Amino acid sequence: MALHAEQLTLTSAAVEKTSVSAYAMLAHALPLIRAKALNTGNVDWPAEEAALLTDDQKELPAQEAYAGLRRVLDALADRHSLLQTPKEASTYRAQAVRSRPMEPRSITDIGYILVPGLRGIGKDDRGAFTAELCNRIATLAPTSTKGWIVDLRQNNGGNMWPMLNGLHSLLGDRDAGGFRDRQGKTRKWRSRASPACSADLSDSRVAVLVGPRTASSGEAVAVAFRARPGTRFFGQPTAGLATSNTTFPLPDGGALLLTTAAMADREGTEYPKGIVPESNVRGDQDAIEMALDWLRSAP
Repeated sequence: MALHAEQLTLTSAAVEKTSVSAYAMLAHALPLIRAKALNTGNVDWPAEEAALLTDDQKELPAQEAYAGLRRVLDALADRHSLLQTPKEASTYRAQAVRSRPMEPRSITDIGYILVPGLRGIGKDDRGAFTAELCNRIATLAPTSTKGWIVDLRQNNGGNMWPMLNGLHSLLGDRDAGGFRDRQGKTRKWRSRASPACSADLSDSRVAVLVGPRTASSGEAVAVAFRARPGTRFFGQPTAGLATSNTTFPLPDGGALLLTTAAMADREGTEYPKGIVPESNVRGDQDAIEMALDWLRSAP
């Protein structure tokens, strides 16, 4: 399943309806895709609607619509939009699962934190992720006098908000990025403070580690650090999925996760081909060591 950066514009959860026809699914989803998709111009809409909205679809069950909808999503060529079956959508709403454990540690005078991906929007799991990330940074702060390493190389995406909110101490109280739709309208976003993130570390130097597995919401976190003063990127280019998905419930209880906007950093720059770090790290080099050298080079 493709990963996505979640805008959290979900409506109430749909209940699976076994009686929904494929035609009803298509008639619901196709206008949404046409109206909202970032790359809607890539689709031959008259041809797709003529091919899919046929009378025989009225006699077929809802699951038969998924193949046709996936074909339309493929035609968008955003590499990010996806469908969830009713079971997948229910699981996604109920929980949020980390791609791996969070890994904080002190490297003498520098704080290091590996921020994993987080798939799902379960409220309790979201809150636990944000609180742990905030607390880990707060614990490391007294000894991290030379700065921080934020490692996003294993962050393959999911739900961006717990990641951003957990890094609030480093990002600070200002806009960190925005969603830009196909009309060019930008909706700014920023991390949100919580009691655990009350420390102001926004003037600290930060080395951000990225690579080809940094994708989707992982790239959203990277975008939030772009153009931040005292920040430098190390590693290899990211996956090129710095776009935002909006979730639309489907009539059968499934969900359409549709790419509706590109991400832009605090200066308005978009990253359609991924984020290229200032310091490229070859296979035989150690990104952490390079970041440590840079952080310690400051007076």
